[in-house]
Amino acid sequence: MEFVTGASMPVQIAVGAVVGFVTLALGYMIMLRTSRSKCPKWNEIDEKVIKNGASAKKLQAVAAEGPIDYIIVGSGLAGMTTAALLAKAGHKVLVLEQHDVAGGATHTFTEKGFEFDVGIHYIGERMTSNLSICRRLFEVISDGGIEWSKCDDDYDFYVNDKTGDKFAFGKDHSANLKRLEEKFPGCGPALRRYRRASQIAKLSGASLFVLKLFPLWVLQTLRPLVALTWGWSTDRTALEVMKSCGLKDDELIGVLTYLYGDYGLPPGRVAFLVQALLETHYDGGAFFPRGGSSSIAKTVVSAINRRGGHVMVRAPVEKINVEEVPGGGWKAVGVTCKGIDIVARLGVVSNAGATNTFKYLLPEKAAAPNLGPLERLGVMEPSVQLCYLFVGLDQTDTELNLPACNYWILGGHDHDAQFDKLDAADTFDDIGFLPAIFLSFGSSKDDNFNKAHPGKATLQLLAPVKYEWFEAWKDKKHQHRGNDYEAEKKVWAERLLAKLYKYFPQCKGHVEFHDVGTPLTTDFYLNTKRGETYGLTHKMPRFSIEAQEALHTETSVRNLTMTGQDHFSVGVVAALASGYITAGYLSKTALANGAAEAVFAS
Repeated sequence: MEFVTGASMPVQIAVGAVVGFVTLALGYMIMLRTSRSKCPKWNEIDEKVIKNGASAKKLQAVAAEGPIDYIIVGSGLAGMTTAALLAKAGHKVLVLEQHDVAGGATHTFTEKGFEFDVGIHYIGERMTSNLSICRRLFEVISDGGIEWSKCDDDYDFYVNDKTGDKFAFGKDHSANLKRLEEKFPGCGPALRRYRRASQIAKLSGASLFVLKLFPLWVLQTLRPLVALTWGWSTDRTALEVMKSCGLKDDELIGVLTYLYGDYGLPPGRVAFLVQALLETHYDGGAFFPRGGSSSIAKTVVSAINRRGGHVMVRAPVEKINVEEVPGGGWKAVGVTCKGIDIVARLGVVSNAGATNTFKYLLPEKAAAPNLGPLERLGVMEPSVQLCYLFVGLDQTDTELNLPACNYWILGGHDHDAQFDKLDAADTFDDIGFLPAIFLSFGSSKDDNFNKAHPGKATLQLLAPVKYEWFEAWKDKKHQHRGNDYEAEKKVWAERLLAKLYKYFPQCKGHVEFHDVGTPLTTDFYLNTKRGETYGLTHKMPRFSIEAQEALHTETSVRNLTMTGQDHFSVGVVAALASGYITAGYLSKTALANGAAEAVFAS
C-alpha cells in the first residue's frame, strides 16, 4: 500500500475540493434547469392570471390562509420583481394593485381587436444573448418564461421636424460614432471623451445604488467617500458635461440627446447621470418582449402564484397602517384595502412612488422625516406629462412597410429652447408646435404579433404636454368627462395623425381605430397625481446624496421599504434593478438565490 506523502496531500485536498465544488455546481444547475423547464412560457399562460380581482371577501380569505410576510403596494415591474424574489426565498407575499390588470407599465390593453403596449417600447442590454445580465435577471423572476424579439438594426431615428434632417442610430455604436464624425467633422476626440465620461458616470451611479442594498447608516457613514464619485455625475447637467468634454456644436448635442424623452427633460435640466445611463444602453441593438409587454407581467405573476403568493387587482390600498414605537418612531404593520385591515408579519413594500407613499398613504408625522428633505430640495416636482395616440391599422406592418423601430420627431436640435417655450405656454396655441413626438411601431417589434392578430398593425405616438391644458376636466369621471373633453381629444388625435402621415403617408386610409390618452388618463390608470409619466422629476436635486438618503430602500418608518422608479431612476432596467435591490435588502437569501439562479440556470 502506497501512502500519500506530505507534499502531495494539500494538492489532493485541493483537487478534491475543486471536483466537489464542480459536482455540486453541476448538480445545482441541472436541478434549476429541470425545475425551470416545467414552468410555462409566456404564450402558455392565460391572461386571467394578471386580472385576479380583489373583494373584501377574497382579501379576508387570503389573510386567513396564514401570516403574510410582506405586502407589496403596486404591481409595477419593481414591485413584481421584489415579490417574486421574496416568494422564491420562501416568504408569503401579497401584491395589491389599484388598476384592473397587474403589471404597471408592463401591461397591455385591447380595443376593437387591437392590442397596445402602454409603457415598454424597447429595451437594450443585448436581450437575445445568453451573456446578457439583464436577460438572466428577467429569467430568474419569470422562471425563464419571457422571450425576446429583435428590433431593426437601426432601432432609433433622430428627425429634425424643422429641417428634415435625419440620423439613424444602429446597434453598432462604434459605427454610429464614425458616422457622427463624418457628419460633424473634427468632433471625434470630444465624442470619445464624452463616451468615457458616460461610462465613468454609470459606474459611480452603480456604486450608490448598490449601497441601497444595505442599511441607511452604511450610506450615511460613507457619505464623504460616495460624494467624491457620485457628485461628479449628478452635480452637473448633461449639457454642462458635454460642453466640458469639448462638444461645442449645438446640433451635435441635439442629435446625441435625441432620446431625452426617455427621461422627460432636455439636456440643460437633467442630471448627467441619467443621460449617461442611456448612452450605452442600446449598444448591441434594441429588443421587445415577445407577445407584448404583458408577457412580463404574466410570467412574473405566475412565478409568484406558484410559490403561494397572491397578486390581486382592483385592490387600492387606502393607507399603510403604522404603530408608534416605544422610545419614538413608527413601524408599518400592514395596510387597509377595501376597508379590510391586512397584517404584514415582516413588512410593507411600497411600489406606489414617493408622492403616493409619503403624501397620501402614511400619516403626516410618520412620513415627515422622508418627505421633509425631499420637499425642501424641490425633489417632489412631478416629471413630464404626455399625450398618447394609439393607432390601429387594417393591414400588417409588412403590407404597409412599417419598420421595427422608433422615430424621435423633434421640433429642432435645441431641446432646452423647445422646452422653455412649452413651459411658457398657457395653451397649445401659445406655442403652436410640439417640441417632441415619439413614434413607436409596437406591433412590428413583436415577431409574434401577426400570428396573434392577423391582418392588423398598431403604433403609438407620444408628445409632451402640460397638465394645465387638461386640468379643467380633472374632477370629472373617467370616460364621462363631457363633450368638450372629447372634442379636445379629437383635436389632439388630428394633430398627431398629421405627423404620422407626414413621415409615413402609406398609413393614410388604413387607420381603423385610434384613441387619445391625456395626463388625466395617466392619473386614472397609474394613480399619478398630475399625469407624471416618470414619477419624480430627474433634475439634479433628486440625485443629491441627501435626497438619495430620503429615497433609500429603508424609510424612516420601520418595516416599510421602497422600490420602483423613484427609488433610483426611470426605465425598465432601473425598475428591474430596484426590485432586486429591495428584495436583497429585505432578505439576503432572496438575493443569493437570485444571483445563483442567474448564474447557473440560464
